[in-house]
Parts: sequence; structure tokens; C-alpha cells
Amino acid sequence: MFIGIIGNAFVIYIQRRLANGQEDARATPTNRLTICLATADLLTAIFLLPFPRFGNVPNNAAGNLYCHIIGSRYMLWVSFRASVYTLTTIAIERFWAVVYPFFYKVWVHNNYVKYAIGAIWICPLIIRLPQMTFRVVDDCGNCITQYPSEHSRAVYGSLLFLIEFLAPFCIITYTSIRTMCELSRHTSIDGGGSSGQRTRNESTRLQLLKRRLTIMFFSICVSFMLLWTPDQLGILLYHLRVLPRDYPSTAFYRISLQIAFLNAATTNPVIYSLCLPNFRRAIKDLLMCRGIDRSRESIMDLTTTSVTPSSA
Repeated sequence: MFIGIIGNAFVIYIQRRLANGQEDARATPTNRLTICLATADLLTAIFLLPFPRFGNVPNNAAGNLYCHIIGSRYMLWVSFRASVYTLTTIAIERFWAVVYPFFYKVWVHNNYVKYAIGAIWICPLIIRLPQMTFRVVDDCGNCITQYPSEHSRAVYGSLLFLIEFLAPFCIITYTSIRTMCELSRHTSIDGGGSSGQRTRNESTRLQLLKRRLTIMFFSICVSFMLLWTPDQLGILLYHLRVLPRDYPSTAFYRISLQIAFLNAATTNPVIYSLCLPNFRRAIKDLLMCRGIDRSRESIMDLTTTSVTPSSA
């Protein structure tokens, strides 16, 4: 948790420092989305911190409010899903920048990114409202989740699985594959078209871009699949009544859920450190109290460069 708090705070601080005073040059759509992703991950790490639990909650307005807000961990789920949606939006933005660069330059603007960021946070706030609403106080003073019916539980659980896991995973996988294929195609074209120094330099840059994009996307997709799938499948089977009603109280559920949360809170700063030299240098300068060189390229520069098709 503390790794997630410190790492994502570094990401936000470095990005803001690089953008300070140079809004036109630095406030690119991906930079804004990167800050949004780091903010969601930072909030996830903060909401993962232990909080006091009450064993005998009074069955009154205050007790129900406690169960709705605190007992349901509503804001933790909202920030967690906002992180997933931001990651998906970044994958789509990179896909447009590489596969459809002219469309990207014409249609993708910072104003649209602001709307996208608003939707990223509004969607989980709305989608997770039933989870907060169904959290009530039972006769023993415990916060429990009580659905109107078993059918509604199955429908809501299936909807969550589709919207919050399956759809983002498919989008990230598809856009990653298409982006890699497009970069590979342009690398081969630029590498074989001329022997000039400029062409060789551009080909080398594209190869480096392809390699780092491949590593980042592969790492993100693998962590997404391996660390989130057990929890999501377990919750889906529970809502479909395949697993017993006491599944949320089992050790497997608690462990898989904590792993999923920790993955969202801590994985991205680690991936940035492994794949982005600019981020590593900025962290080193910050820790050595050297300050941040604002003339340096953004930490996400090599993962957002648009590929311009070669002229015939």
C-alpha cells in the first residue's frame, strides 16, 4: 500500500512539474490520462489502509449510513474501477495515435480528454451505487449485503463482470495487438526504404518505441489477467449461485481481492520504472534533491509518439 501511495504520488508530482509553465507543450492527452490513472491508483492505495470496524452497528440512520459508505467500501471500489477505465482509455488513445494518426490529430483534443476523465469517474460512481444501497444493518448489528432477490443479484453480478472486467480486458488486448502490428509494419517500411541516416535513426526510434510499448502492454495485460481474473471469476460465480453463500467470508476471496486491489494500487509505478528511462531519471533526480529538468521529455513520451505513415 505504501509503495502505491509513494509511487503514484511521485508520478503525479513529476508529471505536474514537467507541465508547470509549459501547458501547451506538456499537457498532452496521454499526460492528462496518466495523471488521472495515478490519481485513481493513489486513492485506491489510500482507501486500502486499515480503518476501524464496528462489531455492533446500531440499526438507525447513523448505522445505515456507516454501512452504506464505510462498510461497503464504496469509494475504494470507485477508485479501483476508475483506474481500470483510465487504463482502458489510455489504451484506446494510444491505439488511435498509432493506427489512425490523422484522425487522432484532428479529433483528439484536451477538451475531449476532460470529458473522458469526467466519464471515467462518473461511471463507477453510478455503477457501484447498488452495492452501496444494498448494504444494510442486520439484526445482529453487522453490515451485510442484502439484494432484493436472487435474480437481481445474478443480473447485477453479471453486469459488473461484463462492464468492469471483460469489456476492459478485451479492449486493452485488442488495441495492444493492433498497436504492436502497426508499429511493426511501419518499422519494416521505414527500415527498408532508404539507407540514409535520418531513415535509420527513425527506424531505430520506432524499434525502441515498439519494444517499450510491447513490454509495457504485455506487463499490464499479464498483471490484469493473472491478478484480477481469480477475484472476478469468483465474484461472478458467487452472484450466479454456483459458489456457496459464505464465499465472501472465505480466505480465498479475501486474498484474491487484496491481490487485485494491490495490483491496481502498485503495479503501474513499478512498470513505469522498469520500462521508462525518463521516469527512472526523474525519480533519481527527485530523490537526490536535484530538481526536475523541465526541458526533458515527458515520462510517457516514448509510449505516446504518433507514427506518421511513410509517403509513397
